[in-house]
Amino acid sequence: MNQSAMGMLLLILAAAMNGSFTLPMKFTRKWAWENTWLAWTIFALCVFPPVLALLTVPSLGQVYSDAGSGPIAIAAGCGAGWGVSQVFFGLAVDAVGIALAFSVILAFRRRWARSSRSSPRARHSPRRAWWSWAGWRW
Repeated sequence: MNQSAMGMLLLILAAAMNGSFTLPMKFTRKWAWENTWLAWTIFALCVFPPVLALLTVPSLGQVYSDAGSGPIAIAAGCGAGWGVSQVFFGLAVDAVGIALAFSVILAFRRRWARSSRSSPRARHSPRRAWWSWAGWRW
């Protein structure tokens, strides 16, 4: 299999996983949302990443020691922030449903990405970009 075909296969797999990761919540309605997300967290964040890293990265310990503590701390901090956002997203899915939660978060993300990337003010001042995005005059 050439690299383009493998890339497309991984892209389709990632799209299917992203589109269906909240699907178990439909079948576990009797569970509190925390239980569903705990099961997801254990497997998706604690079990699979280390196993996949050990299986696919040769000399993983050496890679971590060469990276140093700074980049590892930054990656861990970003991961923790992402984890907190996933908890809030889980609350949103529980409160308003999968379809509405996805619609709102994707619209917000698209609007945020557009304003921060394409706005001339964003290149010079992120604060101005935020005010512009929020609809206020600077």
